[in-house]
Amino acid sequence: MAVFAVHISEDPPDETVENLKKHYPKPDHYKLSKRAYLIHSDSIAETLAENLGIDGESGQDGPTGVVFKLNAAYSGFENRAVWEWLSKAEKK
Repeated sequence: MAVFAVHISEDPPDETVENLKKHYPKPDHYKLSKRAYLIHSDSIAETLAENLGIDGESGQDGPTGVVFKLNAAYSGFENRAVWEWLSKAEKK
């Protein structure tokens, strides 16, 4: 399975967050901030974007955001739980 980073740029992010929770319930997602999440899934980035509603189907007035597939190389300073979640997700 892969790990994806999702940034929701729509304001407010509520609609996309609800889609995220529906399609990727815990423990398959980890909230980094109001607009940033990690998702653990066996699908591809395009499918995630479609499931979240940030695929452009709604046109310019629809939800916006980006999905990045991560390559298991991480760096930074964050809550220890983030690194634990990533480690656990990579082992699945």
